[in-house]
Amino acid sequence: MTDLRAPEYDATAGDPGDSGPAARRPVRAGGSFRLIFLAPAIALIALLAWVLASPVGASPDDDFHLVSTWCALGDRPGLCEPGDTAGERTVPASLVSGAKCYVGKPTVSAECQERALASTATVSSDRGNFRNSYPPVYYAVMGAFASPNIVGSILVMRVLNVLIFIGMGTALYALLSPSRRRTLLWMWLISTVPLGLFIIASNNPSSWTITGLGGAWLALLGYFESGGRRRVLFALLFIVSVFLAAGSRGDGAIYIVIAIGAVLVLTARRARAYWISAILPAAMAVVGLAFYFTTTTGAIASTGLNDGNPDVVVHDAMTVFVRNLAQAPSLWAGAFGTWPLGWFDTEMPAIVTLGATGCAFALVFVNLASMNRRKLLVLIGVGFVLYALPVFVLQRSLNVVGTQVQPRYLLPLLILFLGVAMLQVGRREISLTRLQRVVIMATLAVAQAVALYYNIRRYTVGDTATGWRLSGEGSWWWSTAVTPTAVVLIGSVAYALLVFVLVREAALVRPRRDDGASGDRPREIANAL
Repeated sequence: MTDLRAPEYDATAGDPGDSGPAARRPVRAGGSFRLIFLAPAIALIALLAWVLASPVGASPDDDFHLVSTWCALGDRPGLCEPGDTAGERTVPASLVSGAKCYVGKPTVSAECQERALASTATVSSDRGNFRNSYPPVYYAVMGAFASPNIVGSILVMRVLNVLIFIGMGTALYALLSPSRRRTLLWMWLISTVPLGLFIIASNNPSSWTITGLGGAWLALLGYFESGGRRRVLFALLFIVSVFLAAGSRGDGAIYIVIAIGAVLVLTARRARAYWISAILPAAMAVVGLAFYFTTTTGAIASTGLNDGNPDVVVHDAMTVFVRNLAQAPSLWAGAFGTWPLGWFDTEMPAIVTLGATGCAFALVFVNLASMNRRKLLVLIGVGFVLYALPVFVLQRSLNVVGTQVQPRYLLPLLILFLGVAMLQVGRREISLTRLQRVVIMATLAVAQAVALYYNIRRYTVGDTATGWRLSGEGSWWWSTAVTPTAVVLIGSVAYALLVFVLVREAALVRPRRDDGASGDRPREIANAL
């Protein structure tokens, strides 16, 4: 699958896009400090900016998810108590209605919810995971951090989601072979601006779905390409990733099965040892299916989404089908900001959407040069699901693109597609010139900075405020000494530095003779491909 004969290069070896002896110097042994060691800390700073970038209740369906979290561990005095009916629970009123004053009203700042957050009023609500709509794992873990201090609890949960994402990425980087590290870095860089960053740092269970699916397929790939203790560690990461994705959303459970299938296609070989190894992914696929069929998500395949907006439902089946075929790709582009963030009330400017989409398209196009039949088959298969799944679900209930199915539902699957596209196969090595890397770095850094600014601006002063200010009379912000302007500046600088470090690292790593693992297992897989 990879070129096992080329040496790995390091930061002292000259520019990978250059030629000559300096560019061909092999890695020296030793434990010298490398910039990549700072990446987790830099990523934490950048994502903490996104943690603070939105108020309580700002992510889609937060009223449902927050109530589900507060009630995940059963009845607890002051947090979740029996409601007026068997299908309701009594919870702090601010969880249900605190954000309603600004949701869908982009000109209104989040300051309007301060009174609701300060209130101790409770309300009986059916807005929660009381009918097994979602798997219970995410809510149960986050429920352990629920407290009467709603703002503090929500921030802790967001930080925990960020730490899980960074921890998964760091663990994978430490274990993966050099060429697979490049795949990991590029996958996350080109798939998370801006929607991924917003969701990962939110209270939405899709945060775990994104982290879990992105980690699961690479952990499983490393599992098949490695041996010994590393293989055991990859297996543990894979299991954790499956529970993150399948335990957070029903569709995440199905995506896990798709990811497992993709890796099996990429690595399958005619050997008894391989099929014994495949028992683990087969078992975890069963776990994913169990999560899926024990939630009401499983009914969507047969009934569709029946709660669409009657003003936009088209009742002619052929009209719906043709329209959705033409519009389905807009759901993929929504991950890059063509759909507004939050409750679809935070518009992203063109510099964000064009920049993020352009970087993803450019990297996929370049990496298509590294191709074999298996990779092509996986890309076609995942791409088909990306296209067919929303069309099928919308067709069942005669809804059209723009209603019900949202880009965040498909983002984990899009991450899988982009990750496989970044996968190096065969012996052809893909690299970017220095100029190409600079353009990618600058574009992503600017797109993220503008997205962060516009997201914060929408909630602090409203999107019709004049000038560049992020504070003033009637504005919203957390009770902290760090100003919104400081968060934008710090988050933007941190992300720009992170992009520099990751792109530099992705350019420097090269396959080596033992790339993939110990022993001859990688060579056997390579020969099979």
